[in-house]
Amino acid sequence: MKKIGIKILSVSLAAVLSAGLFAGCGSSKNTVKKLEDTSINGEAAADLTFIRPGQGTDDKNDAVIKAITEYEQLYGVKVQVISADYDTWTTKVLSASASGSPIDVIFGSVSEYPLFAMKGYTQPIEKYIDTNSEYMSRSASEAFFSFKNQIYCAAVSDVSPLVLYYNKDMLDQSGLDDPMELYKKGEWTFDTFKQMCKTLTVDTDGDGNTDRWGLCCWYPWAWLGANHTALCKINENGLYELNLSDPAVVQTSEFVQDMYYTSKWRGIDGDNIYTSFYQGRNAFLQEYSWSETNNIIPAKKAKQFDFEYGVVPTPYGPNNTEKTNVAHASGYGIGTGSKNPYHAGKLIEMILKSVSEEAKEKNKEVPEENLNLYKELGKSIFNDTFYDSAIKNGSEYFDLVCGGSNIQTSLSSIKPIYEGYIEDANEAAQS
Repeated sequence: MKKIGIKILSVSLAAVLSAGLFAGCGSSKNTVKKLEDTSINGEAAADLTFIRPGQGTDDKNDAVIKAITEYEQLYGVKVQVISADYDTWTTKVLSASASGSPIDVIFGSVSEYPLFAMKGYTQPIEKYIDTNSEYMSRSASEAFFSFKNQIYCAAVSDVSPLVLYYNKDMLDQSGLDDPMELYKKGEWTFDTFKQMCKTLTVDTDGDGNTDRWGLCCWYPWAWLGANHTALCKINENGLYELNLSDPAVVQTSEFVQDMYYTSKWRGIDGDNIYTSFYQGRNAFLQEYSWSETNNIIPAKKAKQFDFEYGVVPTPYGPNNTEKTNVAHASGYGIGTGSKNPYHAGKLIEMILKSVSEEAKEKNKEVPEENLNLYKELGKSIFNDTFYDSAIKNGSEYFDLVCGGSNIQTSLSSIKPIYEGYIEDANEAAQS
């Protein structure tokens, strides 16, 4: 079986960013006056370093670059944007930390925490950042970026739940119920969704080959979160702990294996889930809600598809009695040992404001009912990604599951490998 890409989410996010160079952001036409007093809490302003994978400096309209440029003008200093891609950026964070010259402002997502905190790459931020700001999501910061009751990364205000976009026309023509109506009635479950997708998976031209599927998706491991479980969790001592014996893990694995291998109602025409969805090869597209403004609406405008689409939450598994939702969030932390943590905090606040304002502008094109749904789902988040940075998304296990391997055998074979990962991660927290 072709290996499932562990970096697909990161690469998808990178699509909205430019390639980066190690450089200060330089001047801008819209200048602001330098502050008379550039110190913060007695800390003198100085040049800062910043890292975010895929972040370029050429696009002056980029929300992050706009904030950095304004900060440079206000404080009369330079911010160096460190060039890094998704394969190398964490190595650069580690190298800088080990060298005694830590990066001041460090991007973070659900894939890096709590490991960044456990390994000491970043530090608690509440002393340096207003964590109750309207431009920051405190709830997401606590859910995704806290460690031992302290917040290590300030999450952007626009949290993205994992949802399903669907082809309303296709479902209507197939005589199927509208998923959103099923959701409202409390009937949007794994079983309901699976049966619907199996019905929609057909050979449309009679050549003996399936050419339309129920679902296109990139994140098989995310279904664990939809069933309120994970391969790994954090115990009361703040340490990683394997969760492979949880019956919900087996239950979810069986669901995913049926999706990918047994019944094969997940499929794509080509390598791109968006193109496959736009061309009517799939009824459902699973993606985080940021994709509506970044991908789906622009594609609709460009007439890449002409059907009416809807959106519905990812269905809830039988173990998810609390109806919690998988979501994605990103944010910014301060490197441990930064010589200018107060100024790093100020830069983060300015970035959060700029990003929030950009998101608000983009969201004007999103139907109001969709925005209301995203907001509602964001109130009840289940952080299924505690295993992300510790055991590499669980992708090695899901390679086996999606390839048809026996689930119990797969769990047994992967256990010693994951135990090694967990031991390594926990050593940092205990040192």
